[in-house]
Amino acid sequence: MTVRQLTGPPRGDAGQRAFRRAAGCFPTGVTVVTTHTAEGPWGTTVGSFVSLSLDPLLVLLSLGRGSRLRAALAPGHPFVVNVLAVDQEHAARHFSGAHRPPGEPGFAGIAGYPAPATGGRALTGARAVFECRVTELHPAGDHDLVLGEVLWFDHDDAKDPLVFVDSGYRTTGGARPPSTAAPTKEH
Repeated sequence: MTVRQLTGPPRGDAGQRAFRRAAGCFPTGVTVVTTHTAEGPWGTTVGSFVSLSLDPLLVLLSLGRGSRLRAALAPGHPFVVNVLAVDQEHAARHFSGAHRPPGEPGFAGIAGYPAPATGGRALTGARAVFECRVTELHPAGDHDLVLGEVLWFDHDDAKDPLVFVDSGYRTTGGARPPSTAAPTKEH
């Protein structure tokens, strides 16, 4: 183990890469967050999603301030969080841009359906789906925290979740999912 004594935040690209490697030791669930933008429907792979409150039902996302998804979200705007199942690595890669050619429509080849509360795009086969409405936005470094009120949700306990750890997609048992594609950057 490398011990790093910080007197401040990591400096430069090398410090940020080292921090990303250290933070990457913590497994995160993999979600695709969808919404409607001025250009049409849009989705982005997001690893920073947590349930926040049971009363009221709230979730929290962390989105890069420069992302197209973040630019579309304002208080009252709907969005859908799709918690991916282990067999949906292709969707995680597609919405992270790893396999999406520039200019390809955001949902080409990805099956979905309208969620019941707002008609937002839910992904077919997701382990869980949370249809939400933005309640608050808070700046946090180079990201914004997005709080959303849950309007509708559904889940399938029979599916195993897809997780991201050590720069790669895994099952909850730690094995790589059936895909052998190279890992990509998480948003």
